[in-house]
Amino acid sequence: MKFTTIIGFVCCTGLGLFAGCLAVYYWPVIKQHLTVEPPLYLTSNETLQSSYTTQPITSLSWTALLPEKEQKVIADYQTPATNLNDMTAQVLRSIKASSDENYQQALNSTNTVSHLDNLLVSISGFIVPIDFYDDKSVQHFFSSLLWCLFTFSATTT
Repeated sequence: MKFTTIIGFVCCTGLGLFAGCLAVYYWPVIKQHLTVEPPLYLTSNETLQSSYTTQPITSLSWTALLPEKEQKVIADYQTPATNLNDMTAQVLRSIKASSDENYQQALNSTNTVSHLDNLLVSISGFIVPIDFYDDKSVQHFFSSLLWCLFTFSATTT
């Protein structure tokens, strides 16, 4: 009797450990079946919805959204300062930038980067407008601290 109890205990413990290991290993799959998450992207436009599920998502930094011309103008005025002389030069550049029409236009530019049109992209940590009213104010946008999703189109800017 004592031997059968020990064997039963060892079998149950082994089976429990095995089931626990399987549960830990397969937890992501189990969790996916137990929880219902809202869709990441939802639209009534079937073409956009289909492209979301079939196209790859490209990760971008926000600077990739600036056309090359605007990047150059902004870079001329936004060089980081590392010492007192650089700081003085930065102050002088800031004063000059405040009256530079090209710089002001670059900051307020609505130009687009055409090679990004109709691509599905992820932009880390930004609010990205996706739809505008006629007065160019934002109507709809994606927002997240970790990522944003946006389909670029020249017709939305």
